[in-house]
Amino acid sequence: MGNFTDELLDLSRRISSNPSPRELDMLLTAGERISASLLSIAINELGVNAVSFSGYQVGILTDDYHTNAKILEIKGGRLEQALKEGKVPVVAGFQGISEEDEETTLGRGGSDTTAVALAQALDVGYCEIYTDVEGVYTENPREFKGLKMIPELSHDEMFELSSGGAGVLHARAAALAAKYGIKVIIKSSFGRKEGTIITNSINLEKPFVRGITHLHGLSLFTILDVPQELASFSEVLTNLAKNGVRVKFFLQGIPQNRLIDLSIIIADEDFEKASSLINSMVGKIRAKGLALKRQLGSFSLVGPGIGNDTTTLSRIFKALGKKEITVEIMNVSELNVTCVVANNILHTAVETLLTEFNLKK
Repeated sequence: MGNFTDELLDLSRRISSNPSPRELDMLLTAGERISASLLSIAINELGVNAVSFSGYQVGILTDDYHTNAKILEIKGGRLEQALKEGKVPVVAGFQGISEEDEETTLGRGGSDTTAVALAQALDVGYCEIYTDVEGVYTENPREFKGLKMIPELSHDEMFELSSGGAGVLHARAAALAAKYGIKVIIKSSFGRKEGTIITNSINLEKPFVRGITHLHGLSLFTILDVPQELASFSEVLTNLAKNGVRVKFFLQGIPQNRLIDLSIIIADEDFEKASSLINSMVGKIRAKGLALKRQLGSFSLVGPGIGNDTTTLSRIFKALGKKEITVEIMNVSELNVTCVVANNILHTAVETLLTEFNLKK
């Protein structure tokens, strides 16, 4: 039933191009409850006592931010009672209830977040995620062939991979696991392999690239010559966040004459909303203008210490240079090197770096 949420979204779009977030949550939480109840029926049919619960019924309390709510607390009383009675609880993921008794959803991939949050609430120390791949690979196995599976990752590495586009575990789930020190084990639903273990930081002396991840369909807004005031930066980001625009990357240029360029990278699904908001703010923050580039993608190399390692950075530049690949923007942190390139050369860039860093079998 993996496409069911998309089918429900499609139904809403046939009626409205801009449906109410509150009504979307009412619609999408129903889909998860259907899946949970059908699974519970199937388990009961096999002779095992199971019971399904909505997020509300197990006490998953969230803020009131519709379509992308955050979990505030899990009461979990009914869940613990079901376990004491020897029942298998099947909890509808991706959803909760706000303090105003409104149904909320946790955003796409929110079922992973629900699972990790339940592991924390029940104080079990680990969470197993079963999916359609055998673990975390050095890239997306649906798009690239001959990849290696990664047997173990730190929480921070998994968060970087998820944030950069890896769909095997949601970034918020990875962050929650890191916060509470919960071990996450990612396995296949269809096999017996051990999978990938995500655990506390792994101390390694030598920097190396653990894996690569990527995103398609990005747009780059560059606000030109903004007066170098923190209030301006804050105003732009706050306005985007209040209106539900998800910023993939935010970078600032080198100040010149107390003026600075702000680069904001947005997923294409948020383009129309972001374009309207950013255009309206150019004058308010006394910027000189706005530049736009579309049809972009990003790739992120993730590994311990790579952002501070000149050898790794040199190899990236040299490998891409041989293929005449132009990088629009680069962002570097200790665990991550992210580059933005044109969509039509994204696959070539990733393939080149998978080979360069021996991330294939």
